[in-house]
Amino acid sequence: MKIISNISLRNKYLDLNKNIKFIVNKHYYSFLPKQYRELNYLRNKVTKILKKENGYIVNKATGYKAKINSHTLNKILHPTVNFNTFDIKYINNLNAACKLKELFENAIYIDSLPPMKGKNKNPNELEYHHFVAPLFMNGKKYRVFITAREKVNSDILYVVSAEVLSEFMEGDFPMTISVEKLVENIRLWNYDLEEYHVYNIDNIVCDGKDDGSIYKIATEMLILH
Repeated sequence: MKIISNISLRNKYLDLNKNIKFIVNKHYYSFLPKQYRELNYLRNKVTKILKKENGYIVNKATGYKAKINSHTLNKILHPTVNFNTFDIKYINNLNAACKLKELFENAIYIDSLPPMKGKNKNPNELEYHHFVAPLFMNGKKYRVFITAREKVNSDILYVVSAEVLSEFMEGDFPMTISVEKLVENIRLWNYDLEEYHVYNIDNIVCDGKDDGSIYKIATEMLILH
């Protein structure tokens, strides 16, 4: 089964003037370093959720479809060769991954970049599509970066990375955020140019439509059997 690739990925169904609701993770799990039992509990929780949600998910802003599968899970559990399993960033990413389906459904498309060095010579590797979504957990607001890896015969969700929104910390405040604030000063590393691209609302590719037709569009996307 192969989904016809999006030739021009863009935010076709996003209204830049509307605020976006935060996805809420009510069950943030934290623990101290060297508490391996607790770490394994969280990893098993992520595994159980993502295996249950295995399959294609539609991003509402673009109509783009990407899949959660074993590669998604492995990349989230083991993001790099050497990493600190008790680093707060890793713990945050695991907790955020528990809401991956909702996050990707409601994420905004940022940009598509070529494969990193070492993979750019592989003809099966096409592009890495970058998205961002707002998340509330552990009493704080985050923006979560999601990367979808497009290959010739597959589109899979590949990377989940959460960072705290510095201006939105603990406290009682609206559970929405403007598109402008969500995408403010986003930095993506370009491996070809060996430099960061910095994005703001003016860089977001968007048709400005909000006609509610995303599900109709999604069902019309051709699937070849």
